[in-house]
Amino acid sequence: GIAIAKAHADRGLPQMNRAQRKAALQFSMVVSDLNQASDTARKDVTVWGDRQVRKLQSSAKKYNARQRTSGVHIAC
Repeated sequence: GIAIAKAHADRGLPQMNRAQRKAALQFSMVVSDLNQASDTARKDVTVWGDRQVRKLQSSAKKYNARQRTSGVHIAC
């Protein structure tokens, strides 16, 4: 055990017992999950935003079309 500890110290590796390693691993897994969740959220927001823009564009086209046809009716 002491030889291993010394080897770790020599290589500059942090001395961690099993509980600390387990905690570090769990922490890195949580961080990884959070990163993945934020990527997913970013994509969802982008998709939602694009959809809203398309809806607005479609509404604008319909509105313009109505304005043109009503304009034609008024002209007649």
